[in-house]
Amino acid sequence: MTRTDNDMSLAAAYRRTNYMVDHDGGSFAIRVGEASEEVDALLQQRAQTSWAYITACNPRSERLALEENQWRQTDLRNYLREMGYCIFAGRGVAQEPGWPPEESFLVIGISREAATMLATMLEQNAVVVGTQGAPAELVFCLSPENSETD
Repeated sequence: MTRTDNDMSLAAAYRRTNYMVDHDGGSFAIRVGEASEEVDALLQQRAQTSWAYITACNPRSERLALEENQWRQTDLRNYLREMGYCIFAGRGVAQEPGWPPEESFLVIGISREAATMLATMLEQNAVVVGTQGAPAELVFCLSPENSETD
């Protein structure tokens, strides 16, 4: 498989992933290309218009040990709190067999630009972003598709 084939395969996998958010004793899914009434309600409650779904786990989609991922997520959570963002825990649930759920955060109030910069610093291939009422978009950070969104 060439790098381009691998990038396309990863992009397709990211688009099929359910980005789960824990809230009010339950959870809901964010899906690329779809608007989310639940996210819109959270934005409205907090007088915000933008959001991102981000992880520090498995940079460049290369699996790390559980302990390393936990450490990276703790650092990310602390950073997001220090920056004053409202965050909700969640996990990305891939449809591909063999890829375990990936701990993540829904970040309320972060701009697309800030989320993309943060994801790049975390060596993530992509980040899911959105604004109130609009479909979730997949923004590539490290791949050749970096200027494309969904």
